[in-house]
Amino acid sequence: MLNTTKSTSVSGNSSIEGKTVVTFSANIPSSGEISLSKRIQNKKTYLENQDECDTDYANFETEVMAAIKEM
Repeated sequence: MLNTTKSTSVSGNSSIEGKTVVTFSANIPSSGEISLSKRIQNKKTYLENQDECDTDYANFETEVMAAIKEM
């Protein structure tokens, strides 16, 4: 028996002076088990700009929640 699941992916990043510091990703399968992740690529720059990076992640989460509501 074939079982299939549709999924939506969302990705983003937080950049400082043109350099990616943090990447974000979300997977939204139709089954409802949603995953979000944040990957810090440059610890030093992240810590120096944590407020901005964390604001970017909060905005990313808002976009993901909007995508969930549209499904």
